[in-house]
Amino acid sequence: MFHSFKCFVEFLRLGLAVTCLTFSFIAQAKELRVQANTKPPIDFNRDLRPIFSENCYACHGPDKNKRKAGLRLDREEETFSKLESGDFAIVRGDTEKSKLLELVASDDEDDRMPPKKTGKRLTKTQIDLLRRWIEQGAAWKRHWAYIPPERPPLPEVKNKKWPRNEIDYLILARLEKEEISPSQEADRSPLLRRLSFDLTGLPPTVSEVDAFLRDKSSQAYEKTVDRLLASPHYGERMAQQWLDLARYADSDGYHRDSPRSMWQYRDWVINAFNQNKPFDQFTVEQIAGDLLPGTTLDQRIATAFNRNGMSTTESGADPEEYLNKHVTDRVNTTSTVWLGSTIGCAECHDHKYDPFSQKEYYQLYDFFNQIPEEGLDVDPAPPFVEVPNAEQRAAMAKVDAELAQIDAQRKALLAATDPAWPAAQAEWAHRVLANEKVNPPVLLSDWSSIGPFTAASGSEAYAKAFPPEQEMDLAKTYEDGKLKWVPQPSWQDSAVQTLSGENAATYLYRTITVEAAKTVALYMGSGDALKGWLNGKAIIAKDIRREAAPNQDEVEVELKRGENKLLLKIINYDGTYGFYFSTDRESGDEKFTAIKKILKLSATERKPEQMAEVEQYFRENHLPEVQQFNQRLRELKKSKKDLKASIPTVRVMQEMAERRPTRIRIRGDYRNKGEQVTANVPRVLAPLPADSKTNRLTLANWLVNPNNPLVARVTVNRYWALYFGTGLVKTGNDFGSQGELPSHPELLDWLAREFIDSGWNIKALQKKIVMSATYRQSSKTRKELLARDPANRLLARGARFRLPAEMIRDGVLAYSGLYDCTLGGPSVRPYQPAGLWEEILYKGVEKYEVSHGVDLYRRSLYTLWKRSMPYPMFKTFDAPDRTVSTEQRSITCTPLQAFVTMNEDTFVEAARVFAQRIMREGGDSLPSHLAYAYKVALARLPTLKEQKILSDIYEEMLNTYQQDLTSAVELISAGESKRPQQINELKLAAWTAVAQVILNLDETVTKQ
Repeated sequence: MFHSFKCFVEFLRLGLAVTCLTFSFIAQAKELRVQANTKPPIDFNRDLRPIFSENCYACHGPDKNKRKAGLRLDREEETFSKLESGDFAIVRGDTEKSKLLELVASDDEDDRMPPKKTGKRLTKTQIDLLRRWIEQGAAWKRHWAYIPPERPPLPEVKNKKWPRNEIDYLILARLEKEEISPSQEADRSPLLRRLSFDLTGLPPTVSEVDAFLRDKSSQAYEKTVDRLLASPHYGERMAQQWLDLARYADSDGYHRDSPRSMWQYRDWVINAFNQNKPFDQFTVEQIAGDLLPGTTLDQRIATAFNRNGMSTTESGADPEEYLNKHVTDRVNTTSTVWLGSTIGCAECHDHKYDPFSQKEYYQLYDFFNQIPEEGLDVDPAPPFVEVPNAEQRAAMAKVDAELAQIDAQRKALLAATDPAWPAAQAEWAHRVLANEKVNPPVLLSDWSSIGPFTAASGSEAYAKAFPPEQEMDLAKTYEDGKLKWVPQPSWQDSAVQTLSGENAATYLYRTITVEAAKTVALYMGSGDALKGWLNGKAIIAKDIRREAAPNQDEVEVELKRGENKLLLKIINYDGTYGFYFSTDRESGDEKFTAIKKILKLSATERKPEQMAEVEQYFRENHLPEVQQFNQRLRELKKSKKDLKASIPTVRVMQEMAERRPTRIRIRGDYRNKGEQVTANVPRVLAPLPADSKTNRLTLANWLVNPNNPLVARVTVNRYWALYFGTGLVKTGNDFGSQGELPSHPELLDWLAREFIDSGWNIKALQKKIVMSATYRQSSKTRKELLARDPANRLLARGARFRLPAEMIRDGVLAYSGLYDCTLGGPSVRPYQPAGLWEEILYKGVEKYEVSHGVDLYRRSLYTLWKRSMPYPMFKTFDAPDRTVSTEQRSITCTPLQAFVTMNEDTFVEAARVFAQRIMREGGDSLPSHLAYAYKVALARLPTLKEQKILSDIYEEMLNTYQQDLTSAVELISAGESKRPQQINELKLAAWTAVAQVILNLDETVTKQ
């Protein structure tokens, strides 16, 4: 009985367990059904559009020429329309009738879509998403980027103490959804260093670090933000990113990559950021500043944005081809910078993935096709403007004032009367009629010429003595017979003769015969430089750049009896050149010829107005008192011309008087022109205002219209990437179907709306970002974060990435104390490996001449940017060549980078001068020296471990250099800057080695 009862109990226990298990299964099944029914609805933009874009749009997208089966999947009305076969690709709520679902899920490779040849196939997960979307009613959305941004409400968050501003609510809500906590705030020293680099591109000074650490007030951080935003170096920092976008460079790019003057545009950008010019105004002035009412010189300089593209001076190039390149460059750059779109893909055909047609591309093209340019450029390439500095403006005003004064005095003298003047005029007229001349008659032979003798530069052609200077023999030939003396019987005196040859010298020879030794005046002109010899003796040497004109130079020479040998050398720097020669200053004067005709008339034949004309001519050209004024006027006009030639120019935009027609280039071939189009904008975006002029000003205003869905998003995304390394949209140059979805779409729209509503206030936007708790987080990684979010897209920690090339160089200059903080001005040429230009570039280009003095230590922003040979250090650290607009630089890590920072002249010199600073300002002991060095370079103190390592390095290097003084001296001799005479060379060498270690720490070249 007991046994039976025990079995019964076990049975009951087992039954209860089975019952509980059954109920558990039922409950779990019920929960699974609930979960299945409560799965979040499929979002077309988030879940389906990327699938269509990646797998379907190539054959069923915007490009009508590639579209198959009449199916288009990027527009709602066509996605749900009847196909050519009579089927429907998608029927809302009906998976059985949706032909597309059947084809993507087919097991038959001949039927399955995408076709096997594309190498693409939808995954089971993607097919399931498509099925669920259809079941849920296939709700459609426009592409998110083409919907104007609206300010979303701020979400509720659990951790209400963490947010500092609206940005943090939108970040924290996502983190809490992912069950991730944000990082704690960064320590004050690294936070200050991060902020200083981000807002000025420069590290904080020791005094700035100390002041920040002393300030315990709650406003300490905000005061620092405001100070950095007000710094003139803020504009330089912001300009660095913008110049990448603007493809700014100091050279043309194509062919010889000739130099160009564009630095005034760079300085305009710096000033615009420092003035906090609203972004809408910043945009309008760069695209259409020349079309604004009452346009200023600054606004015209701003339009150089669209003259920054590459150009060529190659004489064999097709001007129409390069004109087309210029315009397409402007369209593509505008679409990248303001629209974050790959509209450039529509140059040859309708865009395959985004709703931009080829016709729309050329409608945008028409806005930029109205510039009076020829396609082949010289510098300055018109249209351009002169940009004088303050000194040049003052000098020009002074010359103009003196010109006006002298001219007024001259006119007053001409209007006066003098009893002696009529007699002097009569005597002069008698000499003219009697054919008497101031210079005695001479017999001139025909000219002979030889050349051009070429050189690497005009200066070299001027200085080099070519064979005719060494031996004057008309029978001689040179350069294997290619150059020989050629008689020029057709050349007439008193007229400018044209010569040929760039960077060249041409020699001219003739004889002058007189019956008796006499002094005569020779009147000459040249373009450019001029040298001359009479009977082997130098009579003139002028190294000058000018256009040849009559009577530019007057030379008195002593002619011996009989034959005199005259040799002239005309040197050209660029363009065309020529010369002028006469023995009579007035012989080439058309006015004088007309006056002689009047003098030959009898007294009764001369009209009163003719007599007045003769009197005026005589007074203007032969009265000694007037001649003095004339001479001074000539001197002033020459000074003004030389001053004008010294004023730098910059290429700008300007509308043509008569519009140039624009035609679609079939398949992008500039020679194959199709339908004519007029300026307009893509219809997927906001339309142009009704009845607006179709010019660049209308386009610029359209871009920054609040209804434009892209510009504000693209711009705030770019600034976000500036601080966090990656934008909220990772593909900042592509907000289209092939681009990445925003990691935080609500935050992107909130920032865009905030930017617009603030009046496009750039500094306010940036202050909002850097004041956030999100920005202030420590960049220290956590194990769980590395596993969940290795790229930090959820922003649960602060950003950490290598500094850009320019900041690395500027940093070492600042740490050392070499940094020169002068703002603006022409580009400079710091050290670079010798011979690179000569080795790589087009033969015969200018040599790289290193700058000297403070120009060696200017901010990297001012370094000469040559497209075909970018500054090597910049290129090693991933700077672009700026042939095209660059939205974001890549970041690589290569051994060559360490080679540069350990060996390049600037870095070695900076390490040596940093060592001098450590020894001079770092106290009296090794630990205090190290503490000072760390505070300068890293804004913190070294740990005990770091002190030990660096102390050992110092002692080791001191011992090494004691055994090798030659190496020590070689190390501390790097660079042009002088080292103090009263300094221990061995200690300096050892500290230089320590400084190199500190300057090469990962922390030193990293923003964290």
